[in-house]
Amino acid sequence: MIWSTAALAATISLGPDEKLQDAVDGASDGDTIEVALSYVPFEPFVDWSGKDLTIQGAGGLADIPPLAVDDASLVLREIRIQGSGTSAYPVSMTLASDKGPEELVIKECVFEGNALPVVVYAFSPAELTVEVVDSTFSENTTTQDGAAIRGTTLRSAKVTWSTFDRNAAEGDGGALAFTAGNGGAVRLESVDFGGNEGGSQGGDMTVEGYDLAAQYVMALDGQANAGGFLYVKESSAVSLDDVIVHRPKATTSGGAIYTWDVPSVRISRSLFCGASNESTDYHGAFMHLDGPDETELSMSNTVVHGTTGGDNSPAIRANEANLEFIHTTRADNRTAYGVILGQTLSGLNLENTIVTGATSFVNYGEFVGTAMGTHNLWDEITSVEFEPRDDFTDLTDDPYSLFETDPNFEDFTGGDCTTEPTLAEGSLAIDAGKGDDADGSPADIGAYGGENSADLFVFPEPDGGEDTGPIDSPPDSPVDSPRDSDSTPIV
Repeated sequence: MIWSTAALAATISLGPDEKLQDAVDGASDGDTIEVALSYVPFEPFVDWSGKDLTIQGAGGLADIPPLAVDDASLVLREIRIQGSGTSAYPVSMTLASDKGPEELVIKECVFEGNALPVVVYAFSPAELTVEVVDSTFSENTTTQDGAAIRGTTLRSAKVTWSTFDRNAAEGDGGALAFTAGNGGAVRLESVDFGGNEGGSQGGDMTVEGYDLAAQYVMALDGQANAGGFLYVKESSAVSLDDVIVHRPKATTSGGAIYTWDVPSVRISRSLFCGASNESTDYHGAFMHLDGPDETELSMSNTVVHGTTGGDNSPAIRANEANLEFIHTTRADNRTAYGVILGQTLSGLNLENTIVTGATSFVNYGEFVGTAMGTHNLWDEITSVEFEPRDDFTDLTDDPYSLFETDPNFEDFTGGDCTTEPTLAEGSLAIDAGKGDDADGSPADIGAYGGENSADLFVFPEPDGGEDTGPIDSPPDSPVDSPRDSDSTPIV
């Protein structure tokens, strides 16, 4: 091994025939270990405590054995851990309650084919954070929660420009599971999910006790018992912006999203296509809002298209809820109980919204608030009238509520997730809404109208370009991001 120093920190060069454990043992707090690209891991695992280290590839992706770290920070850069068995986690980090703050940073790394996830655990109230940047997690498995990453009692977790592909957990969270949050925060930005599977809840991700904010997320073919894309429990707020989710699937509740005891769910500028739920109970085929307390659901500039469910399924099931839909499009949601089934609804507000191809719009047990609506379009509703109609006179008096024929969408038929749901020329929705569009013209009704409709479904690329989807299924290789320009269309 070769030591070089700069100020107080040293860089240790690890040769192909040397032990990583020896380098760790000889390192000091703040040192960097640089691993030769020809290094072949032969140690079952490496462990240490109490000193902050950086481990990185020497100019490229380097393979290392699993790591166990206690009461310290770790930065991994250009590192690959693959094929670890059930005897060692790829990375295991724990923090005692009297330690910290510490952090785990994973940059430009690959975790593939491991039989256990990256595990990060803090004994409350220690402060431990996780950051993942430009990394790939593929074909990892676990018999527990979170096949790619499982974080418990974290202060925060942030994931950006990363891909989670074909991970499978027998518990919650096919790829990601962040639990016991105690008011922490989880942030996702520019993240791709493909083909992940949760055995219980959350096909792509499970979040419990953290505020969740996600933007520029693409997800394809996630599946779970409940919440084919996402499961959130006992979080104060969920915010999804610029999210595209294709073909999420659940067997009992919430084809795309399932929440329990979450007071605020906000979704904007997003597309959900082909969500399904196999259950024959009264459970949401697209979304299920559950729990003892009221949820405020707000959706804007969002398309929910092609939702299907078993007998008695609505597209959205809301136990206790106040619902608001502004500039949304709900097309071809052919579920047995229509778009919404509510146990108790305290409010319903629709504005500039399109509903087409549904058995009915709303059914509920008790309505204790007010219903308001203006500039909405309805078409191909088997039961055109609300149930019961008398409580929705504000909506049915809308001059745009009913029409005989509608050239709403251009080539936007059931099951078609490759064509953007743009309004066809001559649609009754064009310039017929309340307010203005982003270009100053009268607002279009539906998701493509309003001040926030500019560049809808256009995502940023790492090189500064733009990506309009769709995404691969699966990516060509574990390190090929679904955002790559050579992505093949969904068929």
